[in-house]
Amino acid sequence: MKNQLNLIMLAAILIFAGCEINKDDEPIELSGDLYILCEGNFGSENASLWSAGLDDEETEINPNIYEALTGNNLGDVANAMYINNDQLYIINNNSHTIEILKLCEDDGFTLEASVDIAYSSPRFMAFKNDKGFITTWYNGILVLDLNSNSITDTISISGMPEDILINGNDAYVSVSMNSDWTANNEVLRIDITDLNSVSIDTYYGIPGPGKMELID
Repeated sequence: MKNQLNLIMLAAILIFAGCEINKDDEPIELSGDLYILCEGNFGSENASLWSAGLDDEETEINPNIYEALTGNNLGDVANAMYINNDQLYIINNNSHTIEILKLCEDDGFTLEASVDIAYSSPRFMAFKNDKGFITTWYNGILVLDLNSNSITDTISISGMPEDILINGNDAYVSVSMNSDWTANNEVLRIDITDLNSVSIDTYYGIPGPGKMELID
């Protein structure tokens, strides 16, 4: 959760091949392939998803496209957004949901699923094959089955995990705070080959590790 009153905008340029939408609800048609996630204010359900057309002559802005599709607000503190194949995943930190949209260049998008992970405070996500690994402040790392859009496993760790990256069979997780909200200084390497028997190595650095990058 971020105690900020300003909107933080995260943009991802998305280019998609044609696909079919196998949903009953009518898709929203979009002009362009720039999507903007607006975090909103903590404690208010005013997060939003926008799109922008990238035409050379004129830029068309489409506000609140999630609300236009569903008739509902996106959520409270949209913390992160990811694209995996033709799916867009939005991590709602303070409303404790994962919103999943199916994207298509010709037909816009439809709502694929809204995954409720109550009282977990999800933060970030990484993907490996047909699984999504979601860091949460109160439930460790949740494993999302990308086919059924359901939580199937939990990796228990000590502290409040933040960022997560996956390289091969290893997940790297920064733990910025302990469970009592004091500063933590750990980065974990978790072998995710067998989720029934994970092994964890711990590296120690400066307090409050956050975002990470992998360098080949």
